Amino acid sequence: MIFFSNAKISPQGKINVQDLKNVGHNALVFLAPLGVVYLLQLSGALQNGTLSWSSLIPTAATTGAIQLYCVNTLLDFFRKLQDGKK
Repeated sequence: MIFFSNAKISPQGKINVQDLKNVGHNALVFLAPLGVVYLLQLSGALQNGTLSWSSLIPTAATTGAIQLYCVNTLLDFFRKLQDGKK
């Protein structure tokens, strides 16, 4: 099965290089808020004076944000794969 094509318009069930680049760009753009959530977690530990190696482990809120990020990236990819360009 061929997943990639050189066509400018992605047919349904295939994804072209431009759509794949768009998915990668969207993933990078939405990675920034995830970094901010993690840095806020670390700054909270630093303000409390409890910064240690265990503070580097993501909390439940940070883990939830990571999971949401992964799900949204996969949904973006599969949406482009299913729809194609119209």
